[in-house]
Amino acid sequence: MGQFAQLQDAIDQYEGVIPSSRQAWVTNLIPRVEARLIGLVPSLATLSQASDPARFARVGYLVIEKVLEIYRNPTGAQSDSVMGQQTTWNAAISSGRIVFTDEELATVRQRTKRANLGTAMVRPWQPRGRRGVLRGPW
Repeated sequence: MGQFAQLQDAIDQYEGVIPSSRQAWVTNLIPRVEARLIGLVPSLATLSQASDPARFARVGYLVIEKVLEIYRNPTGAQSDSVMGQQTTWNAAISSGRIVFTDEELATVRQRTKRANLGTAMVRPWQPRGRRGVLRGPW
């Protein structure tokens, strides 16, 4: 059982039928995907349905999307050539790693407003060309 998603969520979102022989594999994959995601976005460790329901739902969708992506293509094949018998593999996926893109992570990161503090950009005082300023021979 996962923190953000369950097997039933994957079954509901999959366009086909996940056979009963693969359901245990999908069930074990969900906590692995969640653990990797929490490792990349530590603020998700304390996230709950009650604290931020919209963000909780986004995380659940992302976990299920990643689980189904791995379920559909567990070997990481990217391209295939029928006659030339050439196959290209995604090294990260074929090695068993769970990889999230920056765009995927941006959807679940906590958005906080930053204080507008810093250095004020002010031009230095220039005595020349100012009215009422004493000018000497220097």
